[in-house]
Amino acid sequence: MNNEQCTSPVVQPIIQAKGLFKEFSLEAGFFQKNKKTVYAVNDVNLAIQRGSTYGLVGESGCGKSTTARMLVSMYRPTSGSIEFWPQEAQEPLVQEKLSKHQLRRYREQVKYIFQDPARSLNPRMTVFQVLTAALRYSSLWRGKEDAWQRAEKIIQEVGLSVADLHRRPSEFSGGQRQSISIARGLIMEPQLLICDEVVSALDVSVQGQILNLLQDLRRERNLSLMFITHDLRVACYFCDTIGVMYGGVMVEEAPAANLFQTAVHPYTQLLFSGSQGNLTQSNSEVRSVLEKENACPFAHRCSRATDECLKELPPMKKVGENHFSRCILE
Repeated sequence: MNNEQCTSPVVQPIIQAKGLFKEFSLEAGFFQKNKKTVYAVNDVNLAIQRGSTYGLVGESGCGKSTTARMLVSMYRPTSGSIEFWPQEAQEPLVQEKLSKHQLRRYREQVKYIFQDPARSLNPRMTVFQVLTAALRYSSLWRGKEDAWQRAEKIIQEVGLSVADLHRRPSEFSGGQRQSISIARGLIMEPQLLICDEVVSALDVSVQGQILNLLQDLRRERNLSLMFITHDLRVACYFCDTIGVMYGGVMVEEAPAANLFQTAVHPYTQLLFSGSQGNLTQSNSEVRSVLEKENACPFAHRCSRATDECLKELPPMKKVGENHFSRCILE
């Protein structure tokens, strides 16, 4: 998304990221001489409109999860800013300026659901303990009786029974465990839910159940969602807007409904071709980004690349209504 759209949206987004960068050091021990850095996210701008679902799509290692974890404040950006607008707020919460108390409230309103519930749910806890562990230390804690009422309500909302609160996560199927993860994320009544590859490890039939559950919860609770996936077909079905990332860079953003017909960036076209099982001319591996991008990150895989593509990082430019692409050929 270009800066003009970021600074003057038609509708105030619930969360907005401006110029996000994230670097990770690759130092390998005390005697490491040549310090190396991975540039995981490079100048990402995005906005999630209230009540909508924003899909973040790309191959593994493209920076999707790193971007999401900055939004939820698991990682601090190397540079850039994140603004969050709570319901009926007059001014946004600027993440990097929050006090400890404000940051705790922020994390209650922006919740993260992990990809693998088998690893993120403590097997020693009952479902009730899993759902209320973080609630106990939040500003919303009103005692065990209130916590039990919250847990009863939310466990039924995700399609399980009150009796399941006494069981342990290992007693459930993969889809049921993911439903428990969703319930845990919702028990504090957040406004934004970040779903990181939440259906990628599930059977196709179960994927549909989880997607339908999230759609129902979004409508009933007026939730805003960020949905991270590597599957463009799922994203186009489930999301309102899609941002496509490659090499830590946002390369295209467009409404999900017609992206299949209107995709202009060669990488987005490659993803659609791959999702249909078509062979492509691009079989190069994704490069690790060990220096700041000063050229198109996809140029080494693109059959249409020119010398100019290797010299500068193209700006994000408007190519249609609410449609932006980072390619000099368009």
